[in-house]
Amino acid sequence: DGALRAQRVGDSDGELFTIILQSAPGLQVTDAQGRWCNLRCSSERLVVVLGDMFERLTGGEFKACKQRVVSKTFDRQVLIFRVALDDLLPISPLPELAAEGGEEVARR
Repeated sequence: DGALRAQRVGDSDGELFTIILQSAPGLQVTDAQGRWCNLRCSSERLVVVLGDMFERLTGGEFKACKQRVVSKTFDRQVLIFRVALDDLLPISPLPELAAEGGEEVARR
């Protein structure tokens, strides 16, 4: 099942970025070496997760963040705000970040 696989291996958001506020631990992200790390949480801490669109706009300079939710035995409340660009427009790296010969990349 796709949902169970995503919980095990994680995935990245398709949007530009996502802002997350969580009441209890449960969200993990990968670090630069690909290891899973628990995100600290508090009522005063917002987490900004870069998505696939951001990676494409920066020509891969900034990578989309792989994330997953791990099961916990306590209640967890999460507020999520996603920011995206129009799905119908092709996304190209910004000129100053584009590799030589950079081309438009359609949204996957």
